[in-house]
Amino acid sequence: MEVVPAAQEGAHYVCRLCGNGYPDSSGRLHGKSFTCWTCLNIQQTIRRNLGTTAPLSEFSTEETHAFFQKVPETKEEKEGKLSWTTVRGQLLKVMTQRHLSRFAAKVDVEELPLGVYEARGWKTEIVERFPKEWNAQYNDYIYKVPVRTMTWEEAYETVNETIMQLEKEAAQKRGKKDGKGEAGPSLDLPRAGPERKEDKSEKKAEREAASQAKKISTGNQKIASTAANALGPLNSLETSLSKVLTKADAVSQEDSAAKQLCQETLDKAKMWKQRAHAAVTRHEQDKGSAGQVEALESLPFGATEVKTLCKQGAEATKELKASFPKREAKAKAAPKEAALAEGGDGVAKRRRMKGLSAADCREVIHLLREDDKGVHTCHRQEQKFPEASKMMRQVRLPGANGLVFHYNSLPELVYEKTLRCPLFATMMKEAMKVANGHLTLVIFSDEANPGNILHGRHPRKTNLVYASFLELPCLFVDSMWLPLSAQRADDVSAHETSYAEIMRHLLEAIYAETECGVPICIGSSGHLVFIDRVLLLNDHEGLRSVSGAKGSAGMKSCCHCSNVLSLGRPCPPGYTDISEMSPSKFVRQTDEGLMDIRNHFAMCTTKKEKKDAETMLGWNADNLEKSALASPVLQHWIRLDSLYLDAMHEYHSCGMVAQELGLWYTQLKDCGYTLEILQRWVAIGWTASQGDQQPHLVCSDKLFKYEMDYRGDASACRIALPLVWAFSIEVLHGDNAMDDAVQSISALYAVVRCLQRAKIFVSQGEHLLALQCKHLSAFQKAYGASVMRPKAHYALHLSEQMRKWHRLIDCHVGERKHRLFKRYVGPKISRLEGYAKSVLLHLTEMELSGYEPAERLLGQTIGVPREHPCMAKRLKLQTNATFSSGFEIGCVSYQNGAYLRMSQDCYVEVQGGVSSGHDKYLLVAPLHRETKSMMIFPKWIKSSTHLALLPIERLKGQEPYRLIRKDATGIWLLR
Repeated sequence: MEVVPAAQEGAHYVCRLCGNGYPDSSGRLHGKSFTCWTCLNIQQTIRRNLGTTAPLSEFSTEETHAFFQKVPETKEEKEGKLSWTTVRGQLLKVMTQRHLSRFAAKVDVEELPLGVYEARGWKTEIVERFPKEWNAQYNDYIYKVPVRTMTWEEAYETVNETIMQLEKEAAQKRGKKDGKGEAGPSLDLPRAGPERKEDKSEKKAEREAASQAKKISTGNQKIASTAANALGPLNSLETSLSKVLTKADAVSQEDSAAKQLCQETLDKAKMWKQRAHAAVTRHEQDKGSAGQVEALESLPFGATEVKTLCKQGAEATKELKASFPKREAKAKAAPKEAALAEGGDGVAKRRRMKGLSAADCREVIHLLREDDKGVHTCHRQEQKFPEASKMMRQVRLPGANGLVFHYNSLPELVYEKTLRCPLFATMMKEAMKVANGHLTLVIFSDEANPGNILHGRHPRKTNLVYASFLELPCLFVDSMWLPLSAQRADDVSAHETSYAEIMRHLLEAIYAETECGVPICIGSSGHLVFIDRVLLLNDHEGLRSVSGAKGSAGMKSCCHCSNVLSLGRPCPPGYTDISEMSPSKFVRQTDEGLMDIRNHFAMCTTKKEKKDAETMLGWNADNLEKSALASPVLQHWIRLDSLYLDAMHEYHSCGMVAQELGLWYTQLKDCGYTLEILQRWVAIGWTASQGDQQPHLVCSDKLFKYEMDYRGDASACRIALPLVWAFSIEVLHGDNAMDDAVQSISALYAVVRCLQRAKIFVSQGEHLLALQCKHLSAFQKAYGASVMRPKAHYALHLSEQMRKWHRLIDCHVGERKHRLFKRYVGPKISRLEGYAKSVLLHLTEMELSGYEPAERLLGQTIGVPREHPCMAKRLKLQTNATFSSGFEIGCVSYQNGAYLRMSQDCYVEVQGGVSSGHDKYLLVAPLHRETKSMMIFPKWIKSSTHLALLPIERLKGQEPYRLIRKDATGIWLLR
């Protein structure tokens, strides 16, 4: 980055366009490229009016600086904005001069005496360099000097035509007409001459004809739509009335008035059906014709009239059927006697065949009934969702327009899950041993959209709430998180409420149910579980929505700190901003301080005073009062430290990993490299474990964009970061221009690896804070402090959370549960009324129907076990020992082809699983490090003959490597 001259006080950066020095608040900085606001305004004005900034790319650095310095000096003040006329004139002048100096010049040779040249300002020594000869007419020597003659007019016209053509193309792209609807100054484009009166009248007639044709087309479309919608009900009505009238003709005693009404209704239905069919047919024919379309004849009915006629026909049919003579009921025989009389064995017969589904039953009943009844058999909630419907409850928020939302009873949900899922029951048993029956409830809530996220409207966007317990051993297993509630986002907005208020009433309802304990049954014994505390797990935006904090909209963007201000705010003594890397300077916000904030809001007398106080303090007064933090019922459950920040969103999901990958790629491209070199390096043999995205997909051109964040999701970031780190270490090592970027991404990779290990053993996260500070220091050195984001500050609270709760949890499972909703539940529910309730019923029924064995935690064989006496003899085992693909223990699979790190110098490749009596082992092949390989990224060589047995008890906490590269010489491994 260029250094600003000392004369320009307060300047920190040099604008790349005008070359002037400015402070960091007077422009935009991306990486090491700084642009002041004035030059950005000029550049955007040129792009808006010409559609491109290509003419500027041809300027040299000096010409660019001169142009962007000259425009502000000559600008015309017009509502405080630069006029396009001013920018255009200066651009035209510079481009003309450039054109003259390069292309539009003629050279003529003038023969004049030395005195004439000197009178014109030529230096004597310059003129004497050219040939001379004696001229008798002048009686003096004349000098032949080549003189360049500038053709300004021709060059000006050429450049002007180029700019006018660009203006025309830009105006066409914007869809604007010449002289109409222009927000800025009019373009200097050629105008058409005045129109004749005859032309105006012809155009007016054409417009009127087009308008009339559009009205006819619109009217025809409405008539055809009404007719098409009416054909179905009218056809059904005609069928049912025809059937009942046919039956009435064969009966002697019928209600004549009801029969007459049925006949009249049938005649009207036939007539309406005929008219509707004709309208639809005529409309379809007109679609294919290219000539003038005539208006359709209006229908004698509308949607309301059709509905009324159908109801009238149904009532008439009901009355007519009621007048038919009833059949005498037969005497009902005893079931056993009837079965014996038919030659049976006395066993009562089933009313429904065993293999017949509810849909088949509906079809059979529909065929047997003449009145079309029975088509909705087994559609009732208690029949379609037999288990989920039993535990569903509802809460109505206070107020006349209070939202009604549904939730699952937590005691019943946990009880049923314990009975149906042995894995969940085993983990609950382990959790109660650790916490002596007193558990911590974890609530995760986040919005999910099953439709197109780029669409303008999201009618099915739903806030899903899941619950689990902090003490469960394997919180990374999907079945440990139970669906608790769901609310459609549009319903929340329509009732003018907030997620903070919904969460408060949800937790209060759960507190009322679980105050005296949660009964569960494990095996043949019963237990009582008590909930001592509640954690709200989410990213900073999710925590803001359920707590009432303002986040980045306030001066204090962090709800956990009372002295940390947003980036760019002036910091009084004792305050700092989010770029601060030392947590020792942070002052923790307390529950007493939050109570003082609430009291201050209560004393505000005007709206402006309260709004200013909200911005200064970083909390929304109304949402804070309605949140769980202000509930007197939940004061023992919820405190300020219950807001648990999610590590996944801070780093992987639109977090610091995506930002740093984008900055790294921008720096890579500025140094002359292309993305192809990374793609070719990945293609040499890198593969990912089953279930992860493949490396070549996470390095595509769609995900890496210049001066933009990495565009992959959390899973893609988890794969791309170690690949980019390894590429930087192996390929970019020694490039001084990339050295700072490589150091920063290496420090970030160390932080991510520490977080991954801390999820297994929280004690391994004790160095997390030091690694984070090292990364932030390297990041600011490489890219500057101005590009730091609030997530960098929020991540510094993760270490404190681990010490407080002795556990590191994240939202990876919640995001995977969202995929279930987006793929299988959300798109299949078309009715928006009661949408959230239907979603919760589907998710709960699917959760309770899932079965997972307890052996996933305790240890189970993967694959089919087979005996291999020869191999057993080689390993000195019993001859009846069985061999399989591997084992699953602790809900982690270790099977053939996996690589494990047992110690710093001991790496193994899994060959399979071995069971010998009650003992279980992994059959592994040790790897040894190549001596010439790098220590930080070593190459491993597999032993061709040596095999070893690894007891599965030693696998606790071991995580298989996810990224592997193999070739003929060795193996490289990455997590």
